[in-house]
Amino acid sequence: MVFGKISIIDNEEEKIRTIKILTKKYAPNCNDEIINQTINAEKKFLCMLKLIPQHITGKQAKKLK
Repeated sequence: MVFGKISIIDNEEEKIRTIKILTKKYAPNCNDEIINQTINAEKKFLCMLKLIPQHITGKQAKKLK
């Protein structure tokens, strides 16, 4: 569980930079031209939130043999 402050990313440059980072991670084979076309077509419909963690809880993992 993560607890913290959430805010809307209003800054266009930060929003685009974040989308590109996420795209490179989850769709590494997608080329920059397609990424930019998709961002330009869809960014007006996108609301991005930023979570700044203040407290994280969870169970400690057991070591596997």
